[in-house]
Amino acid sequence: MKIASDTDIDRQQLLQYTSQCVMCGLCSVTCPTYQVMLDENFSPRGRINIVQQLMQKQNPSVGISAANRYFLSTCLHCMTCQQQCPSEVNYAAIIQTARQYLYQHRSPRQRLLDNLSPAIWMARWSILRHFLRTSMVWLQATALKPQLQYFGRYGKLVANWQFTPPLKDTHLIATIKKNKVLIFAGCGQSLFAAQLAGQYQKLLQAIAIAAEIDQNLCCGALFARRGNTALAQRHWRQLERNSMHYETITVLNSHCARYCQGQKKAEHYTDSVQFLSHYYPRFRMLTFAPLPQTALLHISCSMRQSQSSDDLKQLLGLIPQLQLKTLPNIFCCGASGENMLQFPQLTAAISKPVVDYIQDNNIRIVISSDIGCALNIQNQLQEKRYAVDVFHPAALLYRQLQIRNKDGEQ
Repeated sequence: MKIASDTDIDRQQLLQYTSQCVMCGLCSVTCPTYQVMLDENFSPRGRINIVQQLMQKQNPSVGISAANRYFLSTCLHCMTCQQQCPSEVNYAAIIQTARQYLYQHRSPRQRLLDNLSPAIWMARWSILRHFLRTSMVWLQATALKPQLQYFGRYGKLVANWQFTPPLKDTHLIATIKKNKVLIFAGCGQSLFAAQLAGQYQKLLQAIAIAAEIDQNLCCGALFARRGNTALAQRHWRQLERNSMHYETITVLNSHCARYCQGQKKAEHYTDSVQFLSHYYPRFRMLTFAPLPQTALLHISCSMRQSQSSDDLKQLLGLIPQLQLKTLPNIFCCGASGENMLQFPQLTAAISKPVVDYIQDNNIRIVISSDIGCALNIQNQLQEKRYAVDVFHPAALLYRQLQIRNKDGEQ
């Protein structure tokens, strides 16, 4: 969804969007935050009511209490409510514009906390991501990494993740673009899953597709979610300039892919799963090593909104003996970008059905194309001392292809 700039929030347009809601409450059944809190203010219609009250005031900024800010900020953007709405209310536009308004009317304390957020610093500066990733790889070889859990929720999240260095023999983005395909890793993937871009590149090479990697940029999705559209658009324009010579940009993170596809003139951006599925006939010519295990195929909210999971199931079906399970009647894992760091208790409560399902079914492999969901699920399971391997679909396909190739050489 293309969102407004910081200077052109149209209060009347926003009120027009909210007036479409008939307050029937059908959306509450699918809303993860309402199901956990059982408070109308955490439901979609409750949040719409808050936005209406704010926009109807002569000076809306006066009515932004800490409680209202909390109710609006805890929305997960899963958009299951919008999919269920009989009145076709544009809830995405309502909640995104409301967050933009909240961002413009932050208190000095909130501005300071925003500027000190580790997630924001890591998204803005690639050198910091490289430093943290290198430090974590070194710490894994020592006994110091578990001590990170004492540095608050950020440290605990980092301590519960397995960091890896990037693959060495990969082709990064060059000054002269020779290939037609660019792999966009994004800030989250390049920090927490540094090898993934290289694995994805080599997987494409196996079906005769040459691609280059860009691991240095942020698309702006994180800042847009916060309501900072000026910085989000700045990052987006930088990404556009960097990728203008490519015919196709395939995005590894499903949330980033959906954000990029919502921008103007972004027809050449595609989700990595969509891109792989398009070449399914070529992948059928390859032989993958068997994997006699049961894996949970986690369909993220962003992926559910933009594509069907059938293509992904078909693609992973190329791995012999792999049994796939999907979550029954569970709409969201609770990650939602920074929400898992800003509201850890709420996230843990929303994640509980996911965690219980994995443990009850003794699942040891989780497949997700969203780095936020992958981080959250692994973190929640680590808190329960339950070991699980989390893979991006491309990473699992690459691993099974490599195992098969090594067996063939022997």
